Amino acid sequence: RSLAESLDAELLMYLAQRRITPGFLNEIDLFLRGHPELAEYTPDFVRRFNNARPLAAYRFFLKGYTRPARYVPGILPERDDQITLPHELPSVASTVDDELVDFFDGYEYRYDILRRIDDQVRALCNFLRSGGRLTWTQRLLVGLTLFGNPVDAYKHYEYNYQTEWLPHRYLPEHVVLSEVPKEPDYSVPTARVRTLDGADDKTRHTFLNTRRKMARANDAGV
Repeated sequence: RSLAESLDAELLMYLAQRRITPGFLNEIDLFLRGHPELAEYTPDFVRRFNNARPLAAYRFFLKGYTRPARYVPGILPERDDQITLPHELPSVASTVDDELVDFFDGYEYRYDILRRIDDQVRALCNFLRSGGRLTWTQRLLVGLTLFGNPVDAYKHYEYNYQTEWLPHRYLPEHVVLSEVPKEPDYSVPTARVRTLDGADDKTRHTFLNTRRKMARANDAGV
């Protein structure tokens, strides 16, 4: 099925209320079409998605999606000078978001991580007020917290931003892909530097940042 082609009024109204662009439905369609193996390895997921009404199917898909939704252009700031800081910052830990409730359904509701997001955003906003400049990922976290939906702020923080629990940084785009077996020749990538003659040179230290990240991921069991 195609969520984008359904043109379902209930779904489109829901997206508008949450400031999500209808084009996000195309991304979901492309993801599903790009993984036909799901029909073989996760038939229950496919059946539930196909049999639900469009809005219910959309929310069912999002429960395992590890990326933020895509917002209507102009909602999230692309530059620091586009961020208007409110007098009182919103709190993702104290805001009720039905999608976030769905996301945690069956698991512990992670107030500790949500409070960590609030603390991080508060620090970044203070940094902005003092004339600091944010990185792209910092700006996105601030934008999702101030102008987006709590579930997307959580997903960006937990699966793209934080560095305390690296396995979550390396999850696939949707957790359902974890149920698809790896190819027989799949292997964990190893960081190496190539010399001019093509031999591995393990004594050189170029690309240190990449090598350090891969080493930390390996230590974390990723």
